[in-house]
Amino acid sequence: MNQISYYIRDLKETLEDAKHVKNITGLEGDLANPELRDYYLENLARDAAEYEYDNCDGWEWMDAENPFVLSLVIDGKDAGDFKVSMDYEPIYCAEKVEEDGSK
Repeated sequence: MNQISYYIRDLKETLEDAKHVKNITGLEGDLANPELRDYYLENLARDAAEYEYDNCDGWEWMDAENPFVLSLVIDGKDAGDFKVSMDYEPIYCAEKVEEDGSK
């Protein structure tokens, strides 16, 4: 089982600051395939960024530091640096306004 962790270089974090994201079984085979390696690593970096945002107060700084560099760690070893950016997709809500201006 592989342990996936990360740290944020732009926040001056280092390997010692790495935060655990999740464990994945069977990742060795996926990463050994050169055609799929980058795909899996980029997806893991995206998952780590989502974890940071949702669970580690990432929402406090990610807007200002967009894009940022995230370092991915697999089983305690650096697996590469990834430039991560946040996309914003606005969601619009509408309510009918009555002729008298009330909702």
